Amino acid sequence: MSLIPWRIKAQLAYHFPLVYSYAINLGSHPYNVIREGEGIGAHWDLPNPIWPAVHSLLLELSNSTDAVLDVGVGTATMLRFLRENGYSDLHAVDATRYTLRRLWELGIDAREGLLPDIPYEDNRFDLVIASQILEHIPRRDKFLSNIRRVLKPDGRAMIFVPDRCLTPLDEPSHVAVYDRYKLARVVRKHFTVERLESMKDTNHDTPILFALLKKGI
Repeated sequence: MSLIPWRIKAQLAYHFPLVYSYAINLGSHPYNVIREGEGIGAHWDLPNPIWPAVHSLLLELSNSTDAVLDVGVGTATMLRFLRENGYSDLHAVDATRYTLRRLWELGIDAREGLLPDIPYEDNRFDLVIASQILEHIPRRDKFLSNIRRVLKPDGRAMIFVPDRCLTPLDEPSHVAVYDRYKLARVVRKHFTVERLESMKDTNHDTPILFALLKKGI
C-alpha cells in the first residue's frame, strides 16, 4: 500500500472499504477483539460530553421507562446521558473491559461481547442504539438481524453512522462508507424505516446519517 499514490488509495478506500480495511490490517479486523482499554479512563473521567442534536433525539424518541440497549458504547456517552435524565433500565454490549467495569459501577447492566453477536435474549428491548458502530461491522446483516431479534415486537432502533466520510484510510477499522441510499438499502432488509436524514451536531466534527428503524410484525 505504501507505493500506491494517495489519490488512488483514497478512491480505493471510498469505493472498496471492506477490501481496503482487510488489506491494511493484514486480513484481520482490529475493532472486534476483547481488549482491556484502560486508556479510556482519561476520557471517561472528563465531564460527560453533550451532543445536543443526538441527545435531543434520544429524549424525543424514547421514554424514561424504556428498556434501552446500546451496542459498542465506547465511553458510554449516551447511556450516561440517559441515566442522568432518569432512565434506569439501561444495558450495554462492548468488547472493552474497562468500559464494562465503569458501567457496572454506575449500576448499568453491561455484557462483554463481540459484535455482530448480541448476548441478550429475544424481544427484550424497547430501543437499541448503535451509534458510530455499523461502519465497523463486516457482517452487518447478522448484526442488524441480532438487533431486530432483541427488540420487542414494537421496538425501535436508532442508527448513527458517518455521512459519506471516514473511510478506512482515515479510520483503519471502518469497513463501509454510507450515504443515504446505501444505508437505506442495508437496513430495509431487516426493518421498516421511519426516518432517515442527514444531520450535524454542534460538538461532532463529521456529518452524521441518522436512521430510525421499527421492528414491526
